[in-house]
Amino acid sequence: MDTNSPSTTLHESPAVPICTSPQDALHQIVPCDSTPAPSHSVIQGRHVLRLLALDDHVFEEILELLREDRSHRTLSFTCKSVREACKPFLFRKVRVATEAEVMSGRLFNLNISSDIWLHVRHLHFYGSWINRTDGRDVLGDLQYSLAALLTSMPLLNTISVTNGWNGIPWDALKTMLAVPHLQHFLLYMTPERHHPYPVDEEPFTVAPLRTFEYIFDDLRYIERPFVGELSFFGYVVPQLAASLESLRLPLDTAPLAKLASLRWPRLQTLHLWGDRRRSEDSTTPLVAVLSGMPNLRSITLLPAQHDTSRRERVWPDGALWTFSCSNLERLTLSYPDPSDRLLSHLPSTLRQLSLRCWPRHYLHRHDCERVTLEHHCWRSPIPSSSEMLEVLKKCRSDLLEELEVEYLENRDDEDLLQALLILFPKLRTLTLLRYRREGDTEVPVAQIAQNLAKIPHLRLLRAHLDLPTEPDPYSDFSSWDTATQHELLVHNKCCRQNAQTLADHLPASQYVCLLSRFRSANTWSPYKVVRDGSGAPYLMKGQIQDTIYGLPSCDDPGPQLV
Repeated sequence: MDTNSPSTTLHESPAVPICTSPQDALHQIVPCDSTPAPSHSVIQGRHVLRLLALDDHVFEEILELLREDRSHRTLSFTCKSVREACKPFLFRKVRVATEAEVMSGRLFNLNISSDIWLHVRHLHFYGSWINRTDGRDVLGDLQYSLAALLTSMPLLNTISVTNGWNGIPWDALKTMLAVPHLQHFLLYMTPERHHPYPVDEEPFTVAPLRTFEYIFDDLRYIERPFVGELSFFGYVVPQLAASLESLRLPLDTAPLAKLASLRWPRLQTLHLWGDRRRSEDSTTPLVAVLSGMPNLRSITLLPAQHDTSRRERVWPDGALWTFSCSNLERLTLSYPDPSDRLLSHLPSTLRQLSLRCWPRHYLHRHDCERVTLEHHCWRSPIPSSSEMLEVLKKCRSDLLEELEVEYLENRDDEDLLQALLILFPKLRTLTLLRYRREGDTEVPVAQIAQNLAKIPHLRLLRAHLDLPTEPDPYSDFSSWDTATQHELLVHNKCCRQNAQTLADHLPASQYVCLLSRFRSANTWSPYKVVRDGSGAPYLMKGQIQDTIYGLPSCDDPGPQLV
């Protein structure tokens, strides 16, 4: 990292007004036409910010705003004093290539100004943990250099690891997780090395983390059990019971029995997903895990199913444990069972409820994706309209604002949709994944819209209606094949018409989003609802954003088929 940068002169104007907000300051940018343009194109439009008008707090807020689109780097080139002020923002998150910089030892020999490390808050390691020169796949003596580097970062609170094909060496995990001031550890790759880690021979004390999350659910790679993961999670996670606030693990390798045996007084977010059948703790009821987590605010439980006629219940009849999360605000369950006792014990604090399939039911509908799911012996016992209605009646809430349901329509479809107003009168966001029965060729979009029309506060509707016009997501839409292009054109036209129909019936709607599939990417394509002077809605095709009203625009990815 190069700290030397071109500098320019900032010209002052007399009687500069004091700026009390970042918005005021951003408007205090004045042209300086008499100043020669700098040799680097770093000040677009030859504008100069009158920095002397800003107090430190406002200047920091401006840098934070500029950081969102990376404009703070351009600002940092203006002069040395501005460069110094920008450093905490420039070096807040640093990416390090493990193969090229860590395993080779190059990172520890670089002539990098030590004050850069003083600003690092998030260190992101990416790549494989291997030295290509000698084939070494452990740190060895380099672990001491890495430990010294990490402890030289006083603000470091987050380490994330991604993009490695050969797992993570034990000495690297020990070094990272032992940093005393570390708070968040994020795994975007499996640490698996196909053998148990030496947790008994080389123990260590894990820092009191607040977050431990394994965010790696590419369906192509879910092959369990992973003995490395089993030993790693079984050793590290129980040490975090007193401090952890957010935990995300695969059910395949999560140490459920150990989780159930401990108290987790600070835990607020729990996310468990995957295949319990492969777990060593497959008989541990999920309610046993929840029983020691009284302060949960968000629960996500997404076990895959192996039977189309039975579903796993979180809280089965006869269980010795009880569930009491009086602060629960968000609950996500896969394949909800009407007889699950959990549904009858939800607190009044619940604001978001998702009752869905995992993996998504639409992934079972295409041959190329179904092959991958069947390889794992996964089935989709999707609830019918009747079953979903029975479930929702047990979850009735006057305060629920966000609901997601995924179901197979039957004779009670109309009753289900009409019941939403009665069961959840404050509903503002609805995600509806409705599938046709086998043999049905029509989707009554207008009737669906009419059944939702009386929900007074519904501002966002995301709908997947299983349209018969949906093209195969693995078609080659980039080709000039006439039939393929016509198929896509017909479907796009149908989607817009359906979005308009839905918007016409929803008086408070601001967005209607329809699911769009292309290969493994599944996206909620937005239509912004704009109303004319008479209040009549018309649609504008919106730009895909990261989120709309807090919901991600990307749905679950499918298998990464090659």
